[in-house]
Amino acid sequence: MKKVLLILSLCLCFLLNLNAQEQSSKFKGKMVYAEVGGPGVLFSLNFDSRFSSASNLGLGYRVGLGFGLGDEWEYSYYNNGGKEYYRSSTKTTSYITIPLGLNYVLGKPNSPHTFEVGIGATILTKKLHVFTSDNWAGKSEGGNFIGHATFMYRRQPLDGGFTWRAGLMPVLGTSGDIELGIAAGIGYIF
Repeated sequence: MKKVLLILSLCLCFLLNLNAQEQSSKFKGKMVYAEVGGPGVLFSLNFDSRFSSASNLGLGYRVGLGFGLGDEWEYSYYNNGGKEYYRSSTKTTSYITIPLGLNYVLGKPNSPHTFEVGIGATILTKKLHVFTSDNWAGKSEGGNFIGHATFMYRRQPLDGGFTWRAGLMPVLGTSGDIELGIAAGIGYIF
């Protein structure tokens, strides 16, 4: 009887050790990171996750909170002796951003080197001109949304820990202009 209990105990210890090793090497699917540039405009804190937690690849989402600086335009019109005059001025203001997006991560299943392709929108808390060329700024009031796409290299360890990302971000500005931005971020996978 003692031999059977000893064998069962050893088997149980072996199975528990095997399970612990399997869990420690499994990808941790949630990421928190700070990003400069990108959909948060100037700076943002973000949460990113895959819809399937069994892999570091595939379809996922991002949600963030950030801030930026933008131009608020003021317009005035007056008529002086039959001549019409238009005047515009700008002032720089800060605002809160809420970047939202869907992304797809490509790469080899057991590699920390991945590539992200994504699309999304950023909500601006003020109606502003963001990622807009000067010739448009005088013709519109600005907007509360910008659209974006992301093309990012992501270094994400399979067992969690420190992560970083960098890449390009085409942006559809508040007046319809398309601008090219860059983004870089550091964070933690858990």
